[in-house]
Amino acid sequence: MKRKTTRSDKTIIWALSGACVLALIAMIVLLFVPMGTKTAAFMPPEFDPGAVAGEPEVPDDLGWSEIAIREGYKVKVCGVLNANADGSLPLWFYSEADNELWVKLRVLDAEGNTLGETGLLRPGEYVERVQLNELAASGAVKLHVMGYEQNSYYSAGAVDFQTMLQVEN
Repeated sequence: MKRKTTRSDKTIIWALSGACVLALIAMIVLLFVPMGTKTAAFMPPEFDPGAVAGEPEVPDDLGWSEIAIREGYKVKVCGVLNANADGSLPLWFYSEADNELWVKLRVLDAEGNTLGETGLLRPGEYVERVQLNELAASGAVKLHVMGYEQNSYYSAGAVDFQTMLQVEN
């Protein structure tokens, strides 16, 4: 025996169909419309305009040393940091010629504020000096070295080194 469809049955079917269509529209909107927190667009760091090709000859008294972070990610930098009165800091930051990465360096104070930084260096390039900003003062600093995969700018990791900064008065 077949049940007779009533008017209330038709209303329920139409209501459920409408709810399904609205749910489908909502899912499509959520799929294509960004929601939630906004993140800033990634701005790749620029290459250092003062970068020089080749390995520098550094005075022996500056503690210039190689830092091997991993295979294909090595730098050399001075551990003795003596800034001039104008804030010019010789640090001789060098990206090893056989690096597979681009590298960059920041000088940070104890609170993590950036005192100065290089631009990106390609393998086999160096920067002799970094200009420090007005926050720079004598005391403990951190050299923050960052590596980037070539062309994609994906992070290859970062490493920090503690040292002392002497700012000439």
